[in-house]
Amino acid sequence: MAARSFSLARPESGGIVTSWLLRLLIILALFGVAVFEAGSVLIARVQVDGIAIDAATEAGSEYARFHSEAAAERAAEDVARRSEARVVDFRVSADGREVIVTVEKRAKTIFIHKIEALRRWTLARSTHSAPVQ
Repeated sequence: MAARSFSLARPESGGIVTSWLLRLLIILALFGVAVFEAGSVLIARVQVDGIAIDAATEAGSEYARFHSEAAAERAAEDVARRSEARVVDFRVSADGREVIVTVEKRAKTIFIHKIEALRRWTLARSTHSAPVQ
């Protein structure tokens, strides 16, 4: 009887494990990018809401002090600019009791902003009003 050599490691098993790990890493990387992209869009939407509230509040205070729409709008723009957003609409109500500010901000993404069909999702916009006090 001839002696058989016994080995647990098979030469072909290394290729299977490497292939499986490579696929897993690619899937995890794609999942991570997708989560980052979606998170960036959601965070921008939450941030722009807070920015609009702050800009409207500041503009309302400024309008109460100086009764100047231009000064109030500049105050709203300053608040928005500090947060890398911009004021796209500013109004004082007809009765002069509140200011209405619309702010927009573009989400910082890796890929979504480069794809024309998805680009609109990167722009977050929010409108808020604040009393003049």
